[in-house]
Amino acid sequence: MIPCIFKNKFFPVAVSFSLPKKRESAKNVLVISPHPDDDVIGMGGQMKLLSDAGFNVYAVYLTGGPSRGIGRNPVAEVRQQEALAALKVVGAKAGIFLGHQSRNLEKNRVVNDIQAVVDWFLPKSIYVPSVLERHSSHLRGTAQTVRAVRRIRGYGPDLWGYSVWSPCFSGKPFRTIDISAVIRTKKKAIEKHKSQLAVKDYASGIIGRNRYEGIFLKTHGRKYFAYGETFVNMTDLARNRRLRLKGFTRRISGF
Repeated sequence: MIPCIFKNKFFPVAVSFSLPKKRESAKNVLVISPHPDDDVIGMGGQMKLLSDAGFNVYAVYLTGGPSRGIGRNPVAEVRQQEALAALKVVGAKAGIFLGHQSRNLEKNRVVNDIQAVVDWFLPKSIYVPSVLERHSSHLRGTAQTVRAVRRIRGYGPDLWGYSVWSPCFSGKPFRTIDISAVIRTKKKAIEKHKSQLAVKDYASGIIGRNRYEGIFLKTHGRKYFAYGETFVNMTDLARNRRLRLKGFTRRISGF
């Protein structure tokens, strides 16, 4: 039985999946995605690696995304089906569609919805857009996720930031994952978002950057990955309730 907080929002893609049995599992991982494609664009490789390692990966879509490229079809329905098809490719368990609009992401009800989902799964790890993102909706989604996590008493997950529009950085708070073995899977997942690829070639763009991130992993030495995804460790934001996003961003970027 699906809890009321997930009514009309929870869509499993895995076969023989039981949501109640997955509550508060140490194997749960949440990927917060402002729009239905940011997840696989930013970290489709890591999603596949986590799924293959036995983790229960769930994508939480805050909005239905903009309507460009959709034509006469209902935006939410088209993009939802594309997202579910992409989740199936990377081996995720389900997609959770909160149904908010980008212009309303600063509303308190968005925090409430994120909190309800996080409180149900209590994942050890949560992935959100990096605080270095250039996209305003991504930054708002990350800020609301941090607020939601901080509301849950005694809870402090590992919080990782993935990149869609932000530049690549290196150093102590950044970690590059080798996704060489699953790069074709990531490309296939992104290609499920046909409505968005009709507007911009996200697939070749992000895979080109993944190639760069892998090869330029180290300034010296021969070690490198054919393809990599870089994440920023933002756990301090989840565990230090006094830490402001702007202060954290300045600390890791030097700006």
